[in-house]
Amino acid sequence: MWRGQEVANAESLVKLKTGELEEFKKLEKRIGDVERKLTEQQLSAIRTGLEKRPSAVDIYTPIGNGLGAEYSKQLLDVFRDSGWKVETKKQPDAYRDGGLHLTVPDSQAASSVSEALKDAGVSYKSMSGTEFLIGPTPGQ
Repeated sequence: MWRGQEVANAESLVKLKTGELEEFKKLEKRIGDVERKLTEQQLSAIRTGLEKRPSAVDIYTPIGNGLGAEYSKQLLDVFRDSGWKVETKKQPDAYRDGGLHLTVPDSQAASSVSEALKDAGVSYKSMSGTEFLIGPTPGQ
């Protein structure tokens, strides 16, 4: 009988740990959702930087990823609000690895984007002179 109680206790502990793990996963997802949205302060800083030298940008919008779509919409709006000519292109894996792809026509536009993102504290990686992978955690 005592051995049976040990097994029952172990099973209860496993269920408890499994439940805790599921709750942790839900919390982790919620934190990730928040991190994949730009704050109003970040949007304002990007807008201020981009307004100095409007140019053009191609934003590769994700297909089938609501979270990536929200992030790309924020960027699309801030570029347009800053006087930039914006073209969007659909790309199924545009938001892979937490990053969103942007391309600009020249080094002057690339400099404007780079400065605006730095000022806003937005992580980005320059893929080439005129292509960026931006997002909360690019390449990770």
